[in-house]
Amino acid sequence: MKQAFLVFCEGATEKSYVQELRKRYRLPIRIVTICEGQAITNALISREIKREKVSPTDHIETFLMYDRDVPEVNARIEACDGIKTCSNPCIELWFLLHSAEQRSSLASDECIRYLKHSAKEWNSYKKGELSAPQSNLLWNNRSCAIQRAKSLIEGNNPSTGVYKLLESIQKSLLRAQNPV
Repeated sequence: MKQAFLVFCEGATEKSYVQELRKRYRLPIRIVTICEGQAITNALISREIKREKVSPTDHIETFLMYDRDVPEVNARIEACDGIKTCSNPCIELWFLLHSAEQRSSLASDECIRYLKHSAKEWNSYKKGELSAPQSNLLWNNRSCAIQRAKSLIEGNNPSTGVYKLLESIQKSLLRAQNPV
């Protein structure tokens, strides 16, 4: 049985982050980008799952990684099958949680501003890019970010479900190390 992960996202920032996870975890994570929120459908998700499966016993987990700052996309994403790893307002909230708590509502531009001031690694942050120091910070502080994200109310501003992808990857690794 093959375990694989399909991540649907629309932004270059999400793509960069998932590529970093793939490199660090060394797992089959396929990114379906750039899939605009308006274009995401269950038919598209089903087609990509069929493309990924080699045998009927393969287990493919599907994740939808979108920002919640575009209201017209939210209903579309909610109607789709898959684990929602959405961030409200944006993916940068997930990055911020690696360096600091964030409990009050904020807009995307505020979130990026807070991120840039949360740790020296983020001073030169540019959307769509992750420097080596930024990637290392994300990797080294992922457990703390998971705990912070879990303390937020899903769907509210601020909140993020990106931690669900990391937890699923970690469970998959444990299963591979300890097969039944």
